Amino acid sequence: MSSTWTGTPASRVLEAGADQLGGEQRPELIVDLVEQGRIGEERIDVSVRRILRDKFRLGLFDDRRYSPRASPFIWTASTRTWRPATRR
Repeated sequence: MSSTWTGTPASRVLEAGADQLGGEQRPELIVDLVEQGRIGEERIDVSVRRILRDKFRLGLFDDRRYSPRASPFIWTASTRTWRPATRR
C-alpha cells in the first residue's frame, strides 16, 4: 500500500464499515487517522470488539492442550463473565 492510504480513502473505508485496514503489517495507517482526528477512538473500539468477538467464536483463543470440560469455569458470552462450571 502506498502512503496515500493514510488520508481520506482510508478513513472512508473505515467509515463504510471495514474493521481492519492494513492488517497487522501496517497499524500506522489507523494510528495516523486517529492522531489526525479523522477517525475517533470509539470507532476503533467498535471494530476491535467485532474482531475479537469473531475470534472468540472461532475458538482462536482456546487452549487446545486442555479439554474444555476440564476447566472449573465457563465463559458466558451474554454477560461477558466467567462462571463456575456445573457438572451434570
